[in-house]
Amino acid sequence: MNNNSPAFNSYYTGTVAIVFSGVTSGYWILGNTFDVYTYAITGAIFEMLWILMVPMLFIVPIVSLIAAIMNKFRKSYLYFISIVINLGTFMGLSL
Repeated sequence: MNNNSPAFNSYYTGTVAIVFSGVTSGYWILGNTFDVYTYAITGAIFEMLWILMVPMLFIVPIVSLIAAIMNKFRKSYLYFISIVINLGTFMGLSL
């Protein structure tokens, strides 16, 4: 009997994890590099997205690790790349 969830078995979910990691990382790098509050509209957009990006910074690597475990670490390099991107972002934010 196959215990793997079909939702975590595809190449597509690894790609989605990488995209979410890239978006989250890009958001934090953009916020730390540029003054997003120069214009009111960019500051407002940055503040509205902030509430989504904080949980994503912690949830995406956990979901990627769970997906890699469910796949028994086969063909899970995309999940590990996602985890590394998020850990690098987290470490960069803590500096």
